[in-house]
Amino acid sequence: MKTVTFGRSLIGAFCLLILVYLLLPVVLIVLLSFSPTRFLDLPFAKASLEWWRGFASSPSWLMSLGNSLIVASAATVLAATLGTMAALGLKRLSRRGANIMRVVFAMPLITPTVVFAVSAFLTYAPLGLAGSYLGLIIAHTAIGTPLIVLTVSAVLEGYDEQLSRAAWSLGASRFTTFRLVTFPVIFNGVLSGSFFVFALSLDEVVISSFLAGPEQRTLPLRLFSGIKDGDSPVMAVAATILIVLSLAFTMTMHLLSRKKTR
Repeated sequence: MKTVTFGRSLIGAFCLLILVYLLLPVVLIVLLSFSPTRFLDLPFAKASLEWWRGFASSPSWLMSLGNSLIVASAATVLAATLGTMAALGLKRLSRRGANIMRVVFAMPLITPTVVFAVSAFLTYAPLGLAGSYLGLIIAHTAIGTPLIVLTVSAVLEGYDEQLSRAAWSLGASRFTTFRLVTFPVIFNGVLSGSFFVFALSLDEVVISSFLAGPEQRTLPLRLFSGIKDGDSPVMAVAATILIVLSLAFTMTMHLLSRKKTR
């Protein structure tokens, strides 16, 4: 019994060390955003909001934050819609055909990001989409849709088509059947995929650097330029905001998922 208890304690301590290793950079960047100096000097006597005020008073930082939220939100909605439709279509194919199509859908994910970015730029530039919000949103949607397809397809594996047939036999239209029967079943899959799409779009920098113009610079792009400008503490504020947005979106998805499950 003592050996088992010691083994569990050792595993717990090892897991705790891994957790600290993973979270330490995040904690340090958050602390830096409240530092009274330009450098992280722990422990500091008094937290300061100087760098937060600098972020709030900077038009370029605020514009970048707004761009990130606009692009990420639009890409998430479009990817969730297109990905769900694609997953439902794959459900009607044979197993072999569905597997082949899933590989095709996954191509934007397995293709090196810089290759996808160059291809997108060469495709969008002649169409006038490079340097526009629309082009940036379409590109982010393209890399996010496969995530929705994968998560929704995984949920649909356990979906019984007899439920849909029963609804049709009772006079329900296909849209009504989807809204009242199918969608509640796949809701958690759509939510999970949407979170990954939002986080991916919010963090994406390579594709954005190729397609975004001066007016479409996202927060990650502004962070890169901030390194050259020497805005280190303000960059910590921007990074903290990205962390808070990701956590807030995660909690919202979790609460919606629990509510829908109940």
